[in-house]
Amino acid sequence: MSEVAAVADGTTSGVRTEAVDTAADAGGAPIVRVRGVRKTFGGVDAVAGVDLDVRTGEFLSFLGPSGCGKTTLLRIIAGFERPDAGSVEVAGRDITALPPNRRPLNMVFQRYALFPHLTVRDNVAFGMRLRRLPRREIAARVAEMLELVQLTHCAGRHPNQISGGQAQRVALARALANDPTVLLLDEPLTALDRAVRGDMQQELKRIQAEIGTTFVYVTHDQEEAMAMSSRIALMSEGRIVQLAPPGELYRRPGSVFAAGFVGDANLLRCRVEQHAGRSAVVYAGRPLPGLDPAGRSGEVRAMVRPEDLKARVASGDDAGELVGELVSSTFHGFFWMHRIRIGHELLVVREAGDTSSIRAGDAVALEIEPGRAVLLAD
Repeated sequence: MSEVAAVADGTTSGVRTEAVDTAADAGGAPIVRVRGVRKTFGGVDAVAGVDLDVRTGEFLSFLGPSGCGKTTLLRIIAGFERPDAGSVEVAGRDITALPPNRRPLNMVFQRYALFPHLTVRDNVAFGMRLRRLPRREIAARVAEMLELVQLTHCAGRHPNQISGGQAQRVALARALANDPTVLLLDEPLTALDRAVRGDMQQELKRIQAEIGTTFVYVTHDQEEAMAMSSRIALMSEGRIVQLAPPGELYRRPGSVFAAGFVGDANLLRCRVEQHAGRSAVVYAGRPLPGLDPAGRSGEVRAMVRPEDLKARVASGDDAGELVGELVSSTFHGFFWMHRIRIGHELLVVREAGDTSSIRAGDAVALEIEPGRAVLLAD
């Protein structure tokens, strides 16, 4: 089957000719195993030797900037790109050489590719009809999928009679109707406006939790990945630079890149120095609490999230604290963002509430919440 046909079907398997026994995963083995996968375009590594295990039933997101390799990696798993090196397994079976239509995977694309002349009901049934399943089985499965995505009332409508969010749910129902071992989703919410995207994020999370199918999701939107994923594979320059649950990725980023890409962060230029007879991470002449240099020396980077800094008007009796000048404040409806100059750097502080406790021009003392500063890898 051509890629165009597969897109039109909304899956990577317009006709599912083979099934993969998922019993291989019963002992805890990953449902998808990627080993040493590399793909080069024009002499540049789009995917640079990636190793990855995807757990059964998880919602794993590939997150990263444009050009980091996340979509290429997803297309290699789907079979639309052949890797130059490495292998892909699903449920213990090597599928590296199999075409898309012979893989136990379905895919939801950015473009919904619904057939305009077919009703919602018939769009969902399309893949099962290609497989020549019995009519009663198709009708029951369509009803089940439409109920799952909460579109039973739209069954008789055509794609031009439903909203963008509803169309995306139809595409999802069509993909799930074929009962894939793994569902691949390539930035499926990009075309939706912000409010609808938020609703669809919750819907996708609900549906995935309800049916237990493994989801592998591609997005460049960090908030989207944080809201839905059980784990996030953060990618840069064709590599996975950190693989972790959302909370760990946010609180304990493994690198300067991870700290700067995920959420707002203050990246502090520090030095390891002797302070009171012990090695300490020092910023602006003051040791940062709770950081152990652990054999590091010279210049290092530390991260503090804006919400982990507390600011108050300096009293003049602020020995041992960071003191700077408030440059600007902006109100965001339920919190303030303050920019405070310390030396040659601007630090960002998030203060919850309707009113600000500090004003532009104030000398400000900063306190870091205990245990919240993180020493970053080089």
